[in-house]
Amino acid sequence: METLSFLSSQETWLRLHQGEPDAWKTPTWNGRPRIQKPPLLVWLNLLAWHGLSPKTATVEDLAARARRLAAGLSLIGVAAVFAIGLVLGGADLALIASLATGLSAGFIRQGRYASYDTHLMAWVALAVAGAVWACRTENGQALRRPAGWAVAGLGLLTAIYTKGPLAFALVVPAWTAAAWLLSSNRARDFAALIAVSIFNVAALGFWFLIARRAAPNAPELLREEYAYIFEISKNPFFYAIVVPLLFPWSLWLAAGLFMPAWRRSAIPSRREAWFLWTWFAAVSILLSLSPVKNKRYLAPLFPAAGALAASAALLRSTADALSL
Repeated sequence: METLSFLSSQETWLRLHQGEPDAWKTPTWNGRPRIQKPPLLVWLNLLAWHGLSPKTATVEDLAARARRLAAGLSLIGVAAVFAIGLVLGGADLALIASLATGLSAGFIRQGRYASYDTHLMAWVALAVAGAVWACRTENGQALRRPAGWAVAGLGLLTAIYTKGPLAFALVVPAWTAAAWLLSSNRARDFAALIAVSIFNVAALGFWFLIARRAAPNAPELLREEYAYIFEISKNPFFYAIVVPLLFPWSLWLAAGLFMPAWRRSAIPSRREAWFLWTWFAAVSILLSLSPVKNKRYLAPLFPAAGALAASAALLRSTADALSL
């Protein structure tokens, strides 16, 4: 929610200017530690507001900078999609995937909001892009695998410190699909996946310790924040709206959903197509399981949707690809 993320950032910013130099360590809202969400979004907003003064800066000034920051992060998400497309299908897939993501109606609408979900979208896409690059390491590219997993780990770390444990569920399934379907050395990539995941679990634990110190009732607050994940969804098909929200690429996304039914002869790179479909399916299922539904929660799905739509658009004939 943009309002809550903005108000928490604004309150912490005012505390800094009122003589609390350590206020950034524990963002607050209504005078209470805001520990339900990790602090990265607040920290980035504070950086965006550097140089502004409460005496002269208006709320509109703060909102404008926060939204420009969100728009910049959205472009990082588009760049990550371009990188994924470049690895999996060359320049054609990279260009179409980035256009399908960045110029879709839903992405344009969401990308300008300074919300947790916009930030999360960028970091999730970066984490997946790093893993894809790492898994496609060829002979003679000794530094590519560790560099790719380092970028992937950074993407997951920033995603965790943006919206908490949910980031694992949005990223790790895509990593697993990449290591299984795309890797030239599954053992090394699964070992790297496990090592990077353990590191990020430790980083998440560090944040929990900080939250516990900031608020004695932190465990109860965090339990309330994440309890809904384990409830049963009453409307599992709500996020089917991603298809019209990807307009004007909706037709290609709809075709991409039927990828398992495509004829083998119509798919030049079947493993790559399966990866894109699995990435989209994993994020869609995760979001659909939650009983709390909102269009803004779709943000982390747009990179996968754009890449899958691009894969379908590059088929010689969509009708010829389907086993009808």
